[in-house]
Amino acid sequence: MNTPIPGRSQELREPTFPRDPSPEESLKMPRCARNEPPRQDGFNLLEMLIAMTVLVAVVSLACMILSHSDEAWFRGTERAVNLSDGRNALALITRDLEQAVADTYLSFRIQPDRLRCASYGFTNDEVCLVSLPHEPDGASRTVREVMYWVAPAPSPEDGFRLIRSSHTVAATHAAQGDNCYWNFYWHCDPPLGGAGRPPPSEQGPVAEHVAAFALVLPDGRSDYDSGDQANRLPEYVDVLLALLDARAARQAAGMDPASQRRFVERHARRYTTRIYFRNRIGYMAP
Repeated sequence: MNTPIPGRSQELREPTFPRDPSPEESLKMPRCARNEPPRQDGFNLLEMLIAMTVLVAVVSLACMILSHSDEAWFRGTERAVNLSDGRNALALITRDLEQAVADTYLSFRIQPDRLRCASYGFTNDEVCLVSLPHEPDGASRTVREVMYWVAPAPSPEDGFRLIRSSHTVAATHAAQGDNCYWNFYWHCDPPLGGAGRPPPSEQGPVAEHVAAFALVLPDGRSDYDSGDQANRLPEYVDVLLALLDARAARQAAGMDPASQRRFVERHARRYTTRIYFRNRIGYMAP
């Protein structure tokens, strides 16, 4: 039994009991103090669905970017090939035409394609010339019989190609009677007194996927025979070469003629040059 201490007033205190914490205080308390069961770490179903959706969107976007980059690379490569083919073909045509000669024995001819080869509805031209690269002192003149024309490619999907033929002839072969020194109409077909186009062994493609090949004279025509022009060459000729890339040629091959022509007009790359004949009046050594 407790004995009261003299001189001090005794206060009666009510017994206190622990109270429940408020929500704010409960959040600040550790989990063990809140008498809550421990929660396992991880994702619930909603979080998993959101994460999968985001992942699918990111992967799809990455695939799309990669696909577009590959497409751009292929298109750039095809354009580079197209540009290289066009420039190389024009350079070769320019060299041959600048070295062309014409006289009472050697003829020069520009005409619409003799076989009426039309690429995607466009009528093409052909040129037949005698090229004299040089004239060595004391030697017979050695020339090349050169022809350019458009022909269908082996595969229909590749469209058309520009063909060049070259046959070397020396003046000492004139007696054989099958070359430009002997026959003024060497470039014509046999019914007209010539040998026609050379055999495949003397032919080779200069450019692929050709959309058009045209040669235009100063008067706007595409028909010239040096035999009708005092055995002279024209002053100059404008050369047009239109090319498609490989993909556009394959697409055009499966179209109807009307759609094909519109498609080619939009997608063909055009290369032009004007070539002057330095041997117009007579041979001029380089």
